Amino acid sequence: MDIVIEESILDKFLEYSEIDSPHGHRGIHNLLLQIRELGYLWDSQHRIVLYDGESSGELDGDYASYLNKRAAGIKTTFESKV
Repeated sequence: MDIVIEESILDKFLEYSEIDSPHGHRGIHNLLLQIRELGYLWDSQHRIVLYDGESSGELDGDYASYLNKRAAGIKTTFESKV
């Protein structure tokens, strides 16, 4: 899966989410910054790793199954092991 976005639009989103703007949000702003940095590294392969407490898809079979169900559009929950 690729994330494709025009750079100028991403820059506007970053501007809107800056902490001192009326709609500022630190979490969203930092997420957008990371996406932009990954875009700058255009010739590298990237992965997004989701985790829940100590569980990740690579290390926990139950969490991997949960993520696969979510990817398939199946509504499910995961009992955090923390």
